[in-house]
Amino acid sequence: MEELSEIRLWGVPGDDQIRSASMEGMDSRAEKLENRDWAYEVVHGKFGLNVRECRAMIEKAQVFIGEPLKGVAVDLGSGIGTLAGVLTCQPGITQVYAVEYSREHLERVMPHALPAMGADMKKLIRCWGSFNEVAVPDNFFDIVTEFAAFHHSENLPKTMAEAYRILKPSGWLIAVENVKNAKPDHLTNAEIEALLNKAWGDKQEYGEVAEKVHTRGEWGEHVYRFCDWLHYFAAAGFESYLLRFHNYSRRSVKNLVLEVFFRLFGDTLLRRRVTGISYPSWFERGIHRVVFLCRKPQVQSSPARR
Repeated sequence: MEELSEIRLWGVPGDDQIRSASMEGMDSRAEKLENRDWAYEVVHGKFGLNVRECRAMIEKAQVFIGEPLKGVAVDLGSGIGTLAGVLTCQPGITQVYAVEYSREHLERVMPHALPAMGADMKKLIRCWGSFNEVAVPDNFFDIVTEFAAFHHSENLPKTMAEAYRILKPSGWLIAVENVKNAKPDHLTNAEIEALLNKAWGDKQEYGEVAEKVHTRGEWGEHVYRFCDWLHYFAAAGFESYLLRFHNYSRRSVKNLVLEVFFRLFGDTLLRRRVTGISYPSWFERGIHRVVFLCRKPQVQSSPARR
């Protein structure tokens, strides 16, 4: 196994408001994942699927941005390190900081999972810390990313403001969220509350089952509409764009038409930054991932105070 550099111990502030169930769940997951067959997972398991999806989304993000990603990147709330590992494989990326509040994941899971996916371990810097208080100067990173992490924030405006602070002017934040946590605008507040009150005692990650019954809210989950996400990004000072990634695995005539259309014209739409298309409801139901591409203006606006 390739040698990793020492973990940088930035620490997690005492007022970070991390849900205890979320912290316990992450540490418990790390214990169960440490000895998984990662060579198998990267080919056949959920981890491998996530790696392939992240590679595809980074590829499309670069088409939208108009140039390859380059410089120093940070992956906030890195978890297993899926997106951080994908970033290390980008030729123009020189370093990737993987920031995670679960030391168990940094110490016990990343050293096994990342080599299995072919990550360039020489570029990776593991950091134990919070995405609300990143121990670097202002305007430090060229690229900031998150993969299904920001919906765990207990103070989303503060998290957005911190991402804005550490990003260089003209840099990009690439925020990837699950469809469970980024919903169409027609969802009501009552429907969001019902989703968060749903028991998740059978929550599964890579085959393991949670031992305690918690609601999604107790797990530290939050659900926002597309318009809510875009509002928070704008309030922090970002110029933001919404990309929807459809799941084509369910074969149907509609899915086949969509797949052909986006294969033929998708990159052209991205290059022209055409993202505000109004899709029919059946398309919205097939969305699998949502990507927010957020640029920090060269002439900086006044972000929201934390």
